[in-house]
Amino acid sequence: MKKLIVVLGVVALLGVIPVAVLAQRISPDPQNSHILIQNLSTQQATVVVEVYNANTGNLQATDSFTIAGSGATTVHSTAGTNVPGHRYLNLPDGFQGSMVVSSDQPVVAVNVTVGGSDFTSHSAYESISPDYADTRVFIPSVHWRNAQWAMVGIQNTGSVAATARYTYFLQSGEVISSGTVVIQPGRSNIRDVATDININVRPTGVGSMLVTADQPIGVAVLETLQKYTEAYIGFPSWYGDTTIYLPSVHRRPDHLHASHILVQNLDPLAASLVITYYQQNGAVANVFTSTIPPNGSLTFHTTPDLSSDGRSYEPIALNQVGSAVIVSNRPLVAVNVEVLGSGSTAQPYAYNGFRSDAGGTTLLFPSVHANPGGQWSHILVQNLDPQHTNRVRLEYYKQDGSLDTVYTTTLAAAGALTFHTTGDVSTDGNRYAPSSGFGNVGAVKVISLDGRPLVGVNVETLRGLAAVYAGFKP
Repeated sequence: MKKLIVVLGVVALLGVIPVAVLAQRISPDPQNSHILIQNLSTQQATVVVEVYNANTGNLQATDSFTIAGSGATTVHSTAGTNVPGHRYLNLPDGFQGSMVVSSDQPVVAVNVTVGGSDFTSHSAYESISPDYADTRVFIPSVHWRNAQWAMVGIQNTGSVAATARYTYFLQSGEVISSGTVVIQPGRSNIRDVATDININVRPTGVGSMLVTADQPIGVAVLETLQKYTEAYIGFPSWYGDTTIYLPSVHRRPDHLHASHILVQNLDPLAASLVITYYQQNGAVANVFTSTIPPNGSLTFHTTPDLSSDGRSYEPIALNQVGSAVIVSNRPLVAVNVEVLGSGSTAQPYAYNGFRSDAGGTTLLFPSVHANPGGQWSHILVQNLDPQHTNRVRLEYYKQDGSLDTVYTTTLAAAGALTFHTTGDVSTDGNRYAPSSGFGNVGAVKVISLDGRPLVGVNVETLRGLAAVYAGFKP
């Protein structure tokens, strides 16, 4: 057995603020986690890590260390010797638990999990700041079937015991299962969707979930397709919006790299929506209209697959990669699950759609890899301004906080661009790789020189397996 820590929430503010994280096995293969923490300040940060056992609730391990200004440190669940930039928790085999991280400087973090000695799965998602936790959290994508299932971790981020109620919905909005659990502060409860729904009665399906509690909570979802995993964080109720941005949407003509966007209606009234797909140069590819039932959800495939309403929403004019914008008359949340390959070798990765005010003039990516022989990144950034171009500066930082390489370029109005650490050519014909001295891992800042909002995600590939997380807005 290996160790898994799935980071649900990590401190992101000044002071010692105990924001909890969760952990759980997510596939038949053993899982290891490593958490990459980036210091947002130019001052040295002192960080304290506390790990709790999910089965006993007891404190399992602690660690403390410093991170240089603008630097980053990776915390591993496995055994090893601590060196600058890397800390090892040496958790026992089969560990399942939660984590609390605190810092005297603002930090952000990304959790990356890897399954099996032969890297049979790879997933990642971003940390949750204290103000992201809520007493109502929405989850737009949960699956249950023989080849695809989900685990949902519910974390109590409050200071007293929380009573949490979880409710599952079909995409039609019908309630099919619910239950209540009590969770102590800083601890987590893990739900197996197939067990909660009773897969013997309902052997296959897709739907959504709502978790409510009397204390603020955070939720992480880990879905397994075949033996490959993808992960995303649940949405607090206030995150629902009538406009959602998706900076990375794929549709290869052979459908071996495709997306399916799962959209959840947070309202008890039906939601009308328009989804517009864009080429990276800002040109409109396809436009579709649809309706989501009250408390229901709907899947928009970039392949010919039919949605639960019996329609196809394939954007046939989308050329390989682009972006999307969803506009509705009701508050919505969305997760985009992108899949490489097909059948038993299909490899998913997922990220959360961005609400209208989520764009920032600076985006931070604390985990960026540039090891073409094994692990590398490509960052997809979307310009939220539909009328104006957006000049941006891309800055690569080494883990010691020193500046490595700087690029400037321009995003088209309503357009997007991909920055490859491998030096692959982007759709604008340019290359944006760090220097040969960057090392295997570092961080990136993307800054709008025109002061116009951006959103972005980083897709990290480990030996052919992709994982993704959203850029942080400081």
